[in-house]
Amino acid sequence: MGSDFCYLVVPERHKDGAFHFHGLFANCDGLDFSPSGHFDDSGRIIFNIGSYHLGFTTATAVSNNESVTKYLTKYVTKELVESTKGKKRYWASRNCLRPIEETFCFDVCGKDVLCRELSEDVQHYKACEYNVNSKDCLSEYFENKYLTINAAAEEVV
Repeated sequence: MGSDFCYLVVPERHKDGAFHFHGLFANCDGLDFSPSGHFDDSGRIIFNIGSYHLGFTTATAVSNNESVTKYLTKYVTKELVESTKGKKRYWASRNCLRPIEETFCFDVCGKDVLCRELSEDVQHYKACEYNVNSKDCLSEYFENKYLTINAAAEEVV
């Protein structure tokens, strides 16, 4: 595997408590992809990774970055919020580009105004309700072309 190999891996927990993983790989020419004989709904070839021996694998080429982003973030924000408190929710190689993050504090009124304005030009929105220390909480994610907002940890009353 070359030094430009890049990955992002996200776990998903099944109802029985077992985990499986979703991954996004770039510059992965060193992996042994072999056609499985199956195709996805779009007609793309589904590959198996022959050099991986710790379980079952499937892989397809990415055709839409936005769809893949939404797909992976679903698993980061889903039930993992409750079951992985204080633990990693994803693994990324050190050479992955990291977002520039800024934190701003708003009062409730300012947050509501910002969320309302963002919702007018939003490309992706997700609300996630979860329970922390017997308190029902709500996190909202707004995403447009240049900005992602996590209006998080608001206690639901």
